[in-house]
Amino acid sequence: MTTPPPRLVFDLRRHPVHDLKTTCTLTILIDGETMWPVPGDETARLDIQIDDLLAHLTDHWKPLMLRQTCPADPPPQKPSDLRRNAERRWADRPPTVTDREQETVRRFEDTHDIARAFGGIYGLPPFWILRAGPDFVVETGGRHWRLPFEDVRAALTLVGDQICGVLEVVDREKWGTVIIIWENNKAIATQNYL
Repeated sequence: MTTPPPRLVFDLRRHPVHDLKTTCTLTILIDGETMWPVPGDETARLDIQIDDLLAHLTDHWKPLMLRQTCPADPPPQKPSDLRRNAERRWADRPPTVTDREQETVRRFEDTHDIARAFGGIYGLPPFWILRAGPDFVVETGGRHWRLPFEDVRAALTLVGDQICGVLEVVDREKWGTVIIIWENNKAIATQNYL
C-alpha cells in the first residue's frame, strides 16, 4: 500500500545565489497545487530568511497546535473574517473596549497568519492556520480547506527540521540554541494533541 502524498507542503529550497546561506525560497502547496504566495503560479517563490520562519514556528508552536477558537463572539466562519467582524463591532464601542480587543485580534493574527513570519516583506497574502478539532482550517487566496491535524503538524515539523539542518551546517555555534529550542518544541509536537 502506497502512502498518499502530503496534503500540505512547505516547499523550501536553497536560494540560487549560493553565498546567501540563510536565505531560501518558499512556496506552499495544498493537494499538490501551489497556493502561496501566488495561487497557481509554480514559479512564484518568496525569498525568505529561514530563521524568521523558524522563530515564528518556535514562538507560536503551542497556540498553533492547541488553540481552536478565534477571540470573537460570535466566532467567524474563517480566520480572515475575524478583523472585519471585529471592526464592525468596534464602531459602536468605547475606545477602552476596542483598544483591548484590537490587541487580542492582533496577537491572534500574528500567531495564525504564517505570512506574518516575514514582517519585513509587505503585501504578502495571508496564510491562515487554525486548529479545528481533529483538523486545521487552512485559508489563503480566498479559499479554505480542512486538513487533518497530523498532515499540518507534519508539514510544519518538516519545514522546521529542514531549516535547522541548514542552520546547523551554516554555523552550529551561532544557531545551536535556536536548534535546541526547536527540538524541544518538536518533542512536544509528538505528543497526541487530540
